[in-house]
Amino acid sequence: MRPSTTAWLSLLALPLFSAFCGGKSIVEEGTGGAAGATGATGTGATGPGATGTTSGGGPGFAACDAPGTCTLALDTCCGPCGMPTLDDVDAIGEGAAEAHRAAVCPDPSGPCPACAQQLNPTLFAYCDLAAKGCVEADLPLTEFAACAKDEDCGMRLGLGCCECGASGEWVAVASARRADLEALLCKQDEACANCAPEPPEGVTPACEMGRCVLKPVVPPGG
Repeated sequence: MRPSTTAWLSLLALPLFSAFCGGKSIVEEGTGGAAGATGATGTGATGPGATGTTSGGGPGFAACDAPGTCTLALDTCCGPCGMPTLDDVDAIGEGAAEAHRAAVCPDPSGPCPACAQQLNPTLFAYCDLAAKGCVEADLPLTEFAACAKDEDCGMRLGLGCCECGASGEWVAVASARRADLEALLCKQDEACANCAPEPPEGVTPACEMGRCVLKPVVPPGG
């Protein structure tokens, strides 16, 4: 069954507790591509630990000039089996979804493999203001998930601008970098409703190998 374009654009669902390798980004020290955010410098783009290009599947699809104006799209007709990684998505600008889909999937009627597919809640897109291009990133690979101890980590509902009313899955973030991450995710002057989503029971943020992750809560004596 072919996934719908709308369902795949956010790519923010089932929890990913640890994903530190593969894809298009790494973690380095450097200067971020948006005001108020620091992260890594990469090839062809600057941002929070991303070295992916801003091609977006073709010329013009990844163009952007402001924070909060980028999204993710599959880079093939069918998408991968299992959970997608950075290699399976393109970062594209607002309004480019239809044209990008036509470019990467010229024959949408073709057969797709019969396999289970999942969404990856830690993938997101941001606008590299210096390069004026959208870049894809994986949260655990960025400085927004860097930590030294468990107390450095917190939880966030989804990777959209606003947590209040969000429908995404919870992800682990570095508490000290939370505002920097939101500066990339939100449009300028975008206002969010004032509510605090209730964190789920059964998982807790923790620091493992210098990365914030979500771990199952082990009951006493368990």
